[in-house]
Amino acid sequence: MSTRLNSRTMALLFAADRIDHIRAEIEPNLDNGRTVISDRYLMSTLAYQGLYHDREWLLSINRFALTPDLTIFLDTDVTIARTRFRSTRWSSDIYEGIAEQKQVRENYHDLMNARIGALGPIVRIDSSVARDRVRRAICAIVDQFMETGDLKQDEHVLPLFGSDDAGGAAARADS
Repeated sequence: MSTRLNSRTMALLFAADRIDHIRAEIEPNLDNGRTVISDRYLMSTLAYQGLYHDREWLLSINRFALTPDLTIFLDTDVTIARTRFRSTRWSSDIYEGIAEQKQVRENYHDLMNARIGALGPIVRIDSSVARDRVRRAICAIVDQFMETGDLKQDEHVLPLFGSDDAGGAAARADS
């Protein structure tokens, strides 16, 4: 007998958990004027559950999710990511096979290029570089956003941090 859940059931459970989290945690904090930072949200669902299900169905079951004001996507090559998570975990989950991770990363890139309204603005950061450079890039983006409420970017250009210049460089979204 298998204890693994059907992928459709898992997608529905993730959507239900998200709505519960929104109602119990996110909305009350927003209502009290607090800034809310989440690790993984709707974009993650679309990338991971998108391995098995149609994007439109996933968006429909997550239609009550709040649109983020800003998403920061930490992007790195799958081999680098695998080395990192293997050094900090003693087990892996069902999405951590090399083929699955390559497809998930491709799904993330497709989602960024699709510019889906429910995902809000997305900034991609090259996180294959030193941790301090990634931290500085995140802080610069968040500081700018918190001060101005805007990312001040051309709609076809996403900031790509981690290049050889000190402050990061703008690069085409398809780079």
